[in-house]
Amino acid sequence: MERKKSIHVWLYTILIVGIIAAVIWGATATKNAKALEVTTENQYNRAFHELVGYVDDIDTLLSKTQLTKSPAQLAKLSTKCRGKVMSWSASHIRGTA
Repeated sequence: MERKKSIHVWLYTILIVGIIAAVIWGATATKNAKALEVTTENQYNRAFHELVGYVDDIDTLLSKTQLTKSPAQLAKLSTKCRGKVMSWSASHIRGTA
């Protein structure tokens, strides 16, 4: 009888340790998933705001080209605009060759 009681104590101990380990693992996995979610959202927001900045710059340059009268000035602004577009596409569009 004493041996049977000893086995039950060991089984309950192993069960409790297993449950505690599962809870700790679950808490760690949840924490890591939340950290990954925050990091991903921050990267998205940074890229979005960077894109908005590029679009604003290009919009400004295109507005200037509409107002210019000189062909030399138009060529200069067109080159700047093209440079902005190429700069953005080179740094953000990968593997599309």
